Amino acid sequence: MKIVKIGLLAFVVLALLLVIGLVAAVNFFEINRHHERISQMVYNHTGRELQLYGDLEWGLWPKLYLAGGPLSLGNAPNFGPEPFLHLESFHLAVVTSPLLRSKLLVSAAKFTGLRLNLARNQAGVTNWQDLTARMFPAPPPKAAPPFAAMALGGVQLQDVLISWQDEISGQTAEIRDLELQIEPLALGDPIQLNLNFIANSEHPKLQVITELSGTALYDLKAGQYSLKPLEIAAAFSGPTVPGGRADLTLRARLDLDTKQEQLQVNTDLIKAQLGVSDSKDQPEVNDFNAPPLSLTASANLDVKEIFTSPNFTLNLDLPSFNPRQLMALLKRPIPETADAKALSRLALNTKISGTPGKFTVKPIDLRLDDSHINGELTMRDLNLRDISYKIEIDQIDLDRYLPPTKEKRTITPDAAVVGAALLPLELLRSLRIAGEKRAAKLKISGLTLENLVLGVKAADGQINVTPLAATLYGGRMVGQVNLDARGQQPIIKSENRLSGIQVGPLLRDFTGKQEWLRGQANIDYRLHTTGATFATMKANINGEANFSVTNGTVAGVDIDRLLRQANALLQGGALPVAQRDDRTDFTSFSGSLQIKNGLISNHDLSLISPLLRISGKGSAHLVTEQVDYRLRAAVIADPQDRKSRDLARLQGIAIPIQISGNFASLSYRPDLSGIGLDLLKDKIRQRGGPSPQERRRIMELLP
Repeated sequence: MKIVKIGLLAFVVLALLLVIGLVAAVNFFEINRHHERISQMVYNHTGRELQLYGDLEWGLWPKLYLAGGPLSLGNAPNFGPEPFLHLESFHLAVVTSPLLRSKLLVSAAKFTGLRLNLARNQAGVTNWQDLTARMFPAPPPKAAPPFAAMALGGVQLQDVLISWQDEISGQTAEIRDLELQIEPLALGDPIQLNLNFIANSEHPKLQVITELSGTALYDLKAGQYSLKPLEIAAAFSGPTVPGGRADLTLRARLDLDTKQEQLQVNTDLIKAQLGVSDSKDQPEVNDFNAPPLSLTASANLDVKEIFTSPNFTLNLDLPSFNPRQLMALLKRPIPETADAKALSRLALNTKISGTPGKFTVKPIDLRLDDSHINGELTMRDLNLRDISYKIEIDQIDLDRYLPPTKEKRTITPDAAVVGAALLPLELLRSLRIAGEKRAAKLKISGLTLENLVLGVKAADGQINVTPLAATLYGGRMVGQVNLDARGQQPIIKSENRLSGIQVGPLLRDFTGKQEWLRGQANIDYRLHTTGATFATMKANINGEANFSVTNGTVAGVDIDRLLRQANALLQGGALPVAQRDDRTDFTSFSGSLQIKNGLISNHDLSLISPLLRISGKGSAHLVTEQVDYRLRAAVIADPQDRKSRDLARLQGIAIPIQISGNFASLSYRPDLSGIGLDLLKDKIRQRGGPSPQERRRIMELLP
């Protein structure tokens, strides 16, 4: 017993001597004389330079504390002169007496004016990788907690700024005005935390003001941690946000198992807010609660191997709702569409799985109004924006969702389809895409296509659309489109063949007007143009085309009647009356076109009917829409046909017909002066009269 008492006494004396010695060290040791030594210790451990701009303060009793600032930690090599970390002030304190009883009682930890600059270079190396490699070379050994009990007086972070610069994607972003408040706690008790910050990004240009609060539960021995409930309120603003602003409130639950390296997140949409008033000083927030529209959304996120090689699965379910009713309830402007009933139904169910750099969205199950869209998308490399996809659509009318306009924005059927499928050029320049879209039925620019197959491959600003095939208007379309977006002005090349097409319905749907040509057509063309706007592309279009139409009709002009008018004028008879359904029937109609800077020229037009043989040449300009064309119609007389007998006087004579005006209003008229010259030539040949030499000179003088 005496030995025990002596031992206890010796322990107490030793403890008292230790405390006295530490107090003396605090009183007589000047820590600020050793800034260089402290910086050297930090450099040895991190490889970074520590700059101490202010005095450090520390004490031992009744609290072991350290305070000071400002200070900064240098950046990684080749990442610029700005510091990796800068801190204006800090204060850390531990109550000393409980340490003697293996209890840790931490007073409030305060950090103010933290600046953290994060970056990634072109090689994909971040400016913190060297720190993690030095400070955490191997997984920490598993050991029992060193303290029997622990209490924390809270944590305060104020005026925090975190910046991010990615040289691979060109993305810059920052989190500013960050404030974190963790309430006082004891080991094992729930933790209440509050977090506020403002996030800004440049691509896309977006600002998010976020408020977060939650309660943390934890089991240190089991390695299990939970945040429930976690409530997040975020206000989005920027040019990419509909209406300029969107507010969202979410309730979620997070569960983390460190031993299984698994994270689960479950969220439910409980409130959404959209819109601001015209006044910048007085924002008007229109509340939306889920029940009025029965709008609910749920998401479940499961992340495994979170500390080593994270991979995740996200299930997202957005049941059907009416976007128009939602926007009306929020008093937001509804997008103007050609069909006032468009955007009346939207539902989405999808699953996203993979790693942060490579993931798959499969299946994509989207319902938009009367259309059902499904498929899959794979991000093969997030850094390179390497994407592949497969999309299938049962039927969709894209014209319903475009703004009402009378102007047609396409030149050819393939341009209409491809224009609806491609993304903006700025985005295409940065993407690698390999995808295929199929549609059982699609309508665009008035055209109806079935069994559409559209493949897209894009890399380094060059986009190839192939295959491009569809059935339409009783025939088949097969072609390809190449787009070079590397320069300031995109260059577009198109090759297409339309075979067995009923050209009348196609022209009627494409132009929105009564068709001027009917029949079964074969058309092939090779076009190229450049420009960033439709008007510029139309003015710069070049290429060539060939067409042939069989067993058809040219509507709006009756060449037979024009010939009868010419015959009546020559004979002094009554002119035939124009009919409302003027038309010229033919058995074949063909020609070739040359296009140079928007000017279409033709020199070999040929139209054949039982009564007529018509040839022609002329031009039409896509920009001015002016037409200047000249036909030559020859009558083929048939003694058994009454109409031929009536025009027998014109047999063998080429009757000129002038076509002029613009696309919207063309005029057709016979060139009587030309007719007179041809008749004079015919009479000279038939009657003789002058000597052969004189007849030859007269013929040379005539046009």
